[in-house]
Amino acid sequence: MNTLRAIVLVALSSCLCACAESGTPSPVAPSSNSAVLTAASRWQPKKPISRSLMTDEEKLRLRRIQLSAQASAAGLGERDIPDLVRWIYPEEIGATVVPCLVQKGFPVTANASGTGYGGGVAAGQDAAFALAEWECSAMYSVDSRLTIPPSDEQMGVAYNYVLDFVIPCLTKLGYGDLSLPSRAVFVANDGYWDAYPRTDEAEEKCPLNPPTNTVLGELPP
Repeated sequence: MNTLRAIVLVALSSCLCACAESGTPSPVAPSSNSAVLTAASRWQPKKPISRSLMTDEEKLRLRRIQLSAQASAAGLGERDIPDLVRWIYPEEIGATVVPCLVQKGFPVTANASGTGYGGGVAAGQDAAFALAEWECSAMYSVDSRLTIPPSDEQMGVAYNYVLDFVIPCLTKLGYGDLSLPSRAVFVANDGYWDAYPRTDEAEEKCPLNPPTNTVLGELPP
């Protein structure tokens, strides 16, 4: 399902990578796995939204709750939560999670947009892989501000990004039938847009997710 709310809420459970819980983690920067993706990350709304604020304590509290829930859902039982190395944005998942999982013995590869990964898990390795994913997502956690439902204002940024960047980008690549619903319908339907082509080319050159700094109301890195 091509919806921003789904992408944001799934980010924590599909992100991951390597290893210290600090109230003031290092600042993040988007991954630069391709020059074109960097071009997409430079998009900025004509009217930036107000900054999304959350205290360090609240971010860490949400992280603990979500990681505990993840462990339970994955059948991992109660576990000590690994220390946080730093917060990451979803577009860093491929650049951080993949090396972490590879280091743990799972040969996954980043997807075209850098917001996820894929790869087969050997027979009998499901439990070990679930643990590795959980550990990596704990050490490199998606910013907690992105693991709660986005506001209508943030959804409006996503709409403008699709309208101003994604559709022109896809059109240049030759994709057609890219009709977009009205802003009100888009927001009311959690950013659902079924016209987005799920191809590696589209995800690499015209990623569906807006740059994270834009939905958080922050300056570009």
